[in-house]
Amino acid sequence: MDKIDNQSSPADAARFDVRPMTLAVDRWMGRLIRFGGIGVVLAVFGMLAFLIFQIFPLFAGAKVQSVEPLLFPAGAVAFGEDEYGEVPFVCLADGTLHFQDSRTGAKVLQWSPNVAPRRVTAVRSYPRDGLVLLGLSFNMVLPVRAADDPVINEGEPTCESVGSALVATWTNGKAGCRALADNLQRVQYGKPSVTQRMAPFGSQLLNYFQYFDWQWSRGAVASELPGNARLPFTLVFLGLGFLGLFAAYRVDRVLFAYLAALAVVLVGTLVGLVAG
Repeated sequence: MDKIDNQSSPADAARFDVRPMTLAVDRWMGRLIRFGGIGVVLAVFGMLAFLIFQIFPLFAGAKVQSVEPLLFPAGAVAFGEDEYGEVPFVCLADGTLHFQDSRTGAKVLQWSPNVAPRRVTAVRSYPRDGLVLLGLSFNMVLPVRAADDPVINEGEPTCESVGSALVATWTNGKAGCRALADNLQRVQYGKPSVTQRMAPFGSQLLNYFQYFDWQWSRGAVASELPGNARLPFTLVFLGLGFLGLFAAYRVDRVLFAYLAALAVVLVGTLVGLVAG
């Protein structure tokens, strides 16, 4: 019977020898991993310290200092300021911009564009970009559009004559056509408190349904009142809405709660508060 030799030859043992270069790379990779781990830990602690440094002032008491009032020219139509609130400005109806130092009140810059005989009716500023845009218009588009009797005639600035409309636009609502003047003076936004009803809640729900009715087959009937040939289409889409709520209720109760809350806010709360 043959005897099995368990001793390996020198050539076979050499296969398990590790090259010095491999050992050196392994040592340096281990050091690099440890160094990286320590760096990550330090970075996390650094971010934590930065967040604490940024958030801590929010818990400290507020400091309020009184400043001297700034005196601007009368007749300003808009007010603005730069990104840091250091250089506020006002815009006059003729487009003149007055820039002042908020700390000293001294005039920094005055710019007067040549916009006559037009008047500035809108101002938009972009503090980050240092831009101030002036909107110039006679607002004659409002009575012209209202004269066409559109479907949604917001404010209804209908004027009895072109002359009265021109007077209202030239004086920015101080004279002339009363309906247009009220729009230019933004009288429609001077509403009472939301606790004071301006119409019965049921009437406002009917008005909401009227707007809802206009969304479907508006061109089928010229009448603005609901309850005509548009009503079947309106009821179909209303039924589809309730069907969708029922499907959501069966599949996902959380989604149903979200959609139901959204419907309550858009219908009940919107009518009850905003349209109050």
